[in-house]
Formats: sequence, C-alpha cells, structure tokens
Amino acid sequence: MKSLSNFLLIVTLILFFNNLLNGQNCKSRVFIKTDIDSSLIYLNHKFVGKGDVNLELEKGFYNITAREPINRWNAEVLNNIISVQGCNEYKIINLKFKNLFYLQTNPTDAFIYSGDSLIGHTPMFISTDVKNLILKKTNYKELPITLNSFDDNKIFNLNYSGEPNKVSFFKRNIFKFFIGGIVTLGAVSAYFKLKADDYFTQYQNTGDNSYLNQTRKYDLISGITFGALQINFGMLIYYFLTD
Repeated sequence: MKSLSNFLLIVTLILFFNNLLNGQNCKSRVFIKTDIDSSLIYLNHKFVGKGDVNLELEKGFYNITAREPINRWNAEVLNNIISVQGCNEYKIINLKFKNLFYLQTNPTDAFIYSGDSLIGHTPMFISTDVKNLILKKTNYKELPITLNSFDDNKIFNLNYSGEPNKVSFFKRNIFKFFIGGIVTLGAVSAYFKLKADDYFTQYQNTGDNSYLNQTRKYDLISGITFGALQINFGMLIYYFLTD
C-alpha cells in the first residue's frame, strides 16, 4: 500500500513539472511593423529594435511603444497594449505614424503643386503620403521634387529666371560722375567768385577800371560754373527719381 502511494506521488510530481515545463515553453510569435524604418521599438519600456521587429513572447500582456527618431521635427510616440493568450500564435501589430514634414524653400512663398492641384505655399507641413511635388514661384524655375527620404532640415533652393536685379543708382558710375562734377564745379565757382570780390575791392580802393573789368570777367566765369553746377545737380535728381 505504501508503495502504491509513493508511485502515485511520483506520477503526480512528474505530471506537475511536465505541465510547468510546457507552460514555460508556450510562446507565440509577434511581428511589430512600423512605417518608419528608423523608428525605435520598446517592449515594456525595454528597447528591442528599430522599424520592424520579430519577437517571441510568452503568455501575458505587453506594452509596446514606438518612437520616431528624435532628430525629426515634432517626433511622435505611439503606444499599444497587446495580449498573448495561447501558444504558437502569430500576431502582426501595425503601427503607423502621422508622418508630416516641414517643407521649406529659399525664397519662401513658393506654390506647392501635386499634379495639377495646388496644395499651398511654403513653408508648409506636408504628408509623406504625397511623394511627387512641383514647386513654382514667379520669376523662378519650376522645381520637381520626390520625397522618398525627406530630411526636415533640408531647404529647397529655387533658381532665379527673371531679369537680373538692377544695380543701385548709388553704386553706379554715373552717380559718382555727378557727385564729382558737383564738387568740382562748386569749388571752381566759389574760387572765381572770391577772385571777383577781391578785384572789386581793389576797384573800390583805387577807382581803376581794369580792376572792374577783372571783376566782371571772374563774375561771369563764376556764374557759368554755378549754372553748370545747377544743371549737374538737376540731372542727379532726375536720374535718382527715374532709376
């Protein structure tokens, strides 16, 4: 009788440990898929891989976290809780990010077209679902872009195709010519006016008509150069206003 009891005890222990062992070997396959290859995947706050991850899990509840790379603008975090209840299950968990990127151009205010449809103008947030775009701006060449792998920090440069920008009037040679003429004519006019005044003073002191003639001569020269000065100044104003 005692032998029978020992035998039953041994059988019970064998069955118990066998069930325990089978329970420990009861695992299922879980495949986590994301739409960004560089996304970071965590299982119960422990890092398990990037992008798509294939896991073997025992029964239980698991917290899955997927993070966009931290270098992306406004990086998004996705959370999901899964339950593994059976053995040899196969689960596929799809996690999709909203995927917006910031489209920038130089210069700004370029129109964004998808096909023939106007989406908006730069700078603007664009969905990654849109792959082929055309950037347009007056006086600039159209720029087709394909957004297969987009860098949020990239700025698309538009090539100018309009008329060349005019050089500022103040940087042109004609401005320098007029300024030089005004300075020169002003100095000459002042010089001959002083000479005329000097001869007139001598005429007043001596009454000699030769000094009066010299006065009239230098006054005439001073008047001519002053007139040229006024013409030069008027042309400067004209070119400045019409530039």
